[in-house]
Amino acid sequence: MVVVDRDDDMVGRVRAVHGKYVEIERPAGLRWTTNYTRLRRATEYEARQLRALAKLLRDQRRGRHPLP
Repeated sequence: MVVVDRDDDMVGRVRAVHGKYVEIERPAGLRWTTNYTRLRRATEYEARQLRALAKLLRDQRRGRHPLP
């Protein structure tokens, strides 16, 4: 599930749930834990942005899009 952390205004994918805390991960590997009350479900637009970021990172790692 894709969610938005309202405290950090960051979009990420839920990795795990530990009671009232949720572990979230970004495509580049950044992980953090936050209280579930601070999350909301991502809009379709935000979910598309996260998928596009993940694709860009995959392509960069394969050498298709060099970093600027």
